[in-house]
Amino acid sequence: MAWFGVHYALWKRYGTSPLWLFFYFADWSNGQRTQELFDPWRVRGDGLFFCEEKKLLIPVPIPAGEAKEEVVRSVQSYLKTISDTLTTGSEKP
Repeated sequence: MAWFGVHYALWKRYGTSPLWLFFYFADWSNGQRTQELFDPWRVRGDGLFFCEEKKLLIPVPIPAGEAKEEVVRSVQSYLKTISDTLTTGSEKP
């Protein structure tokens, strides 16, 4: 199960973005597998994520000083990158 939205407490704690995507590590969820798929991000520096309280937390960056349309495009692009990572990872043997 995943959640996407504004999370002010995490923005305050980590200072990266008000927008967050969560994947839960419950037995019926894909959080642990998702963490494994995103581990290469750390090595390549493609993105940032945190693990806490049985959740994988991914901040979704928002470009500062840009017009609304550019911000929306940027968020969509980042979410597409996440989707592609999940899709590619799920197809691996």
